[in-house]
Amino acid sequence: MGLMIFKVQMSIVIKDEVMEACLLFENNMPDTIYLDGMTLCWKNKIERDMFVIIDKSGNEVDYIESIKNREIKPEDFVQLNKGDQFKAIVNINEAYDLRKGEKYTVQYSAYNPSSYDPDDHMLIKMESDVVDVIYQ
Repeated sequence: MGLMIFKVQMSIVIKDEVMEACLLFENNMPDTIYLDGMTLCWKNKIERDMFVIIDKSGNEVDYIESIKNREIKPEDFVQLNKGDQFKAIVNINEAYDLRKGEKYTVQYSAYNPSSYDPDDHMLIKMESDVVDVIYQ
């Protein structure tokens, strides 16, 4: 099983008690890639545990949404040609147990199959830089 690394740009904005992650996925690879829409938060919603959030004590914050099972279909994938971008803005505190006034480190981190072909065992590790934030 192979592994490719895909950097995701992420910034965090807090407004009206909502912690939003602004995610930018850009294909800087030489070939077209296919990314799972759920992993891209394509409906601007977090539908599985894709963030590593650590509190000031060094504990990982719990993902509080239910895990959604689904049958993966080719139409669930977003095609990104070289240079294409996909943007999503998601509400982090809707899916994670955050407390006001706490300092957190946040990183987007997910694995994505490199295509919708079940015989393709290459994975794409998608991750952002770590961002420090105080949730207010």
